[in-house]
Amino acid sequence: MIYERNIFIVKQVININIFGKWVGWSLQGYKGVLKQTLIIEIEKARENMIQVALEEGMTSDNALQVSQFIDQLLNELHKIRLTK
Repeated sequence: MIYERNIFIVKQVININIFGKWVGWSLQGYKGVLKQTLIIEIEKARENMIQVALEEGMTSDNALQVSQFIDQLLNELHKIRLTK
């Protein structure tokens, strides 16, 4: 599903951040951009989840997949916030 690909991309970006291979940016500045990007993606996914839940029901497979994707994004955001 598209959400699995998106989380893979987000994890790859985070790995670049963790290993400090982002050329031309300070690690702290990059973390700020990454946080904002994750927050935006979380909000987009929440809007999508609401729409899917309204159309298919809150317990539909698609609504649950979107919910799990949001959980993954929130976990990644939490990891970034914990790193110094």
